[in-house]
Amino acid sequence: MVDGTPVPSGRGLAVGAHVAAEQPSRLAAVVAHEFRTPLATILAITDTLDGYAESMTPTQRRERLAGIRTQVSQMVRLLDDVVSFGCDQAGGAPCRPQRIDVAALCREIMAEIESSTARTHALVFSPRGGAREASVDPALFRRIVGNLLSNAVKYSPAGSEVGVELEATDRALLLRVRDHGIGIEPQDRATLFEPFRRGRNVGARPGTGLGLSIAEQAVRLHGGTIAVDSAPGAGSTFEVRFPAERAPA
Repeated sequence: MVDGTPVPSGRGLAVGAHVAAEQPSRLAAVVAHEFRTPLATILAITDTLDGYAESMTPTQRRERLAGIRTQVSQMVRLLDDVVSFGCDQAGGAPCRPQRIDVAALCREIMAEIESSTARTHALVFSPRGGAREASVDPALFRRIVGNLLSNAVKYSPAGSEVGVELEATDRALLLRVRDHGIGIEPQDRATLFEPFRRGRNVGARPGTGLGLSIAEQAVRLHGGTIAVDSAPGAGSTFEVRFPAERAPA
């Protein structure tokens, strides 16, 4: 439907095919753009180390090496998003739930985010209601937590707290990621989970616009739902609800 008018089925298929055909070239452009900054930063740091390492203090050298690690981690996350998006476009990754310690996996992902961002934020984990084991697909669960947590850190001021809550109820396993960042503009809510969409208020922060789309797809493959409570300047809370059959007994 366009402007309230139904689209003939043939035209709808043509529009869908056109959008699908545009996505590979758009993805290539996004990846090329997003790789330039970390690669340029890594090159600048290595040039500095090459020319001045002997005159630097051990602390200065460690700081620059940490900067390289941060940029490499950023590129690895970008590659993960690209691979995940490509898999989704090819028909979606299969969901293969298995009983795992989801609390331990959350802690592992949080430690990875902390390490890759040089611990710029206070990440706080709060398991509730005995939430520990659940039947989920580990790879898909990692996509969900990793993308939501990376976004929370990216769009929150340094030094602020980002909370991850895991709660088991009789009806569901709930995952919440809370931040005190820039929030989401009301105009962006309708397209929040569409690929390549980014908020109007993100400024110069890097990003592909794929993270939330990938997280939402992984949630749907679990038969779950994802919702957000947010306001500009007041932070965001994303809540993922896994159905009861996948929650701890």
